[in-house]
Amino acid sequence: MSGPSGRLKVLFAISTMDGGGAEKQVATLLQHLDRDRFEPHLWLLRREGVRLAEVPDDVPIHAFIGGEKRRRWVRGLSRVAAVRHLASVLHRQQIDVLYDRTFLTTLLTAPATRLAGAQRVSAAVNDPQAEWDTHVRMLGGLQKRYARWCYRSADVVTANSDDLRDRMIAFFGLDPARVRVVRNAIDFDAIARNAARDRPTLDPDRFHVVAAGRLHRQKGFDVLIEAIARVPEIDGRQIALHILGEGTERPALQDQSERLGIADRVVLHGFVDNPPAWFAAADLFALSSRSEGCPNALIEALACGVPCVSIDCPSGPREVLADGRFGKLVPVGDVERLAEALRNPPKRQTADGRPAHLSELFSADASTHALETLFQRVSRRASD
Repeated sequence: MSGPSGRLKVLFAISTMDGGGAEKQVATLLQHLDRDRFEPHLWLLRREGVRLAEVPDDVPIHAFIGGEKRRRWVRGLSRVAAVRHLASVLHRQQIDVLYDRTFLTTLLTAPATRLAGAQRVSAAVNDPQAEWDTHVRMLGGLQKRYARWCYRSADVVTANSDDLRDRMIAFFGLDPARVRVVRNAIDFDAIARNAARDRPTLDPDRFHVVAAGRLHRQKGFDVLIEAIARVPEIDGRQIALHILGEGTERPALQDQSERLGIADRVVLHGFVDNPPAWFAAADLFALSSRSEGCPNALIEALACGVPCVSIDCPSGPREVLADGRFGKLVPVGDVERLAEALRNPPKRQTADGRPAHLSELFSADASTHALETLFQRVSRRASD
């Protein structure tokens, strides 16, 4: 079903283009996909999000709900309508392969590709137990079996870390031969450019800790704020925490900071267009997540040369920090150990450039090429 040019048609699918890591990855992959061999399209549940501006101009966007939200989302009924809309896009655009990026999107793409007879590559980007607890646990046995089927019915499932691959196989009972590691695509040249421009001016009398991510319980910012409250100063400088990101937990995090008496030392900046500039200006980067797949922010911070402290959550941080060679790892949920890591932070790297293993693992070109190879194999398998 390739287009007139002979290029393979690939439909990327995700709920929105908000400011999270999954959305950033979709934008990066769309930017790097080889246009001589592939014709990319983008399907969105809702046409919204700050990363819409990062979608290349040559990528058609097919949205179930337009920018004005003309349809009201009703659980169940609208899910069926969204599946039918996606199936019609697959059929009408003669898509060869669909690629979805998140758990909730996979729940929609699985039936849609079955209806349309299309091939599918589904990406796992977070610990399956965390996804299960958040989205499926309360929905009953039928929904649980449905979620398993969604991943088992994919032609290929990708995971962005070795540990996540193992967890997906064990959790959903997947065939190991159909689960591949495709690491996050990181544009290190763009990070270097962004880190060098528009750096924030930070008070030199304070020790600045930066964290980044959606304001969601998964990201563990409540644990980080609790740890910050136990560390008044570092090297004689008052510690200040800057959290880059937006989300539903903002009121709770603000209330927690006030309750602990550190509201003057915790700043919630909302969505920030250029996080690398903040990473480069900071004294320390902290990742406090309860679960991850492979954290983009930790990779970008390490690439900027800032010392890093991370919760050793499933999955990704241990691989990014090379078992602790390039930053401190702290057990999940251990506030006191996190506070101790903040009191005695790693030293800033003195060597020029980022750790070599980052380029080896997370090159945008290498990751995009790995996906391109999967798209071609899945398409050829369908035509055999």
